[in-house]
Amino acid sequence: PINLNQPNIAAAIITLNDSTYTITSIYSPSNTPLPLKTMSLLLTYSNYTILLGDFNANHIDWGCSTTNPKGAQLLKWINDNNLIIHNTNMSTSLRSSNTIDLIISNQQRDSIDCTLLSYTCSDHFSIFIEFSNILFQCKYEISIPKTYWNVFQAVLNTIHEHIDELYTNIHDEFSIFLQFQNLLHALKSRVTVWSIQNQLQSTLPPFIRILLKYKHYLQNRYRKTKLENERLDLRLWSKINKQEILNYKARQWTSFLSKLA
Repeated sequence: PINLNQPNIAAAIITLNDSTYTITSIYSPSNTPLPLKTMSLLLTYSNYTILLGDFNANHIDWGCSTTNPKGAQLLKWINDNNLIIHNTNMSTSLRSSNTIDLIISNQQRDSIDCTLLSYTCSDHFSIFIEFSNILFQCKYEISIPKTYWNVFQAVLNTIHEHIDELYTNIHDEFSIFLQFQNLLHALKSRVTVWSIQNQLQSTLPPFIRILLKYKHYLQNRYRKTKLENERLDLRLWSKINKQEILNYKARQWTSFLSKLA
């Protein structure tokens, strides 16, 4: 968490795959000015910034019927810092048709999808956000056993005569079975060594990771050249990546449902 000592702002820095993201939630009451100074400060914490919030800032550029002073100030700040609003023309309030809850970032426009969710006990609709260009890897620690079966067999060969003698005087067959079962379990545990292995498992298949890697290459190249043909290439590959990810998720979901049937 980032300690800002300012009400109505919560911010945190998250590191994913060696990339650092600053995520901030802001509420700006209608009777208070925008915290532009703090917002500008938050842009300096990392190369990737995501701002979410109810700014009470109306502007026709993002789907409001009118423009108020806070909206004009916010638009100027967004343009000055080369940021993008990802949910324009998305009515997020039950009290009006205006877009007052905004998703702002310095990510590519095509890399973020915003979906309005149904009403859930609030006068604002929830927004579901998908970042297709952020590859998340899950780290698993797996305990892997290795049983030395040759030792297991050697111990049984050594003690089997003694076991036969012990069980000669026991007439309860079920009791013999339970004791022998416990003996085998204990012996296996003694000749088994457990080791912890770290496994990184990507949530996307290799072919999509290759496509995303090439798209990032085009993105960096366009940032340097600003050429129109580079922009068109980036736009094309962004659409291809987006469609491939959607197709993959649909196949995964279909496969999951088929296993339930």
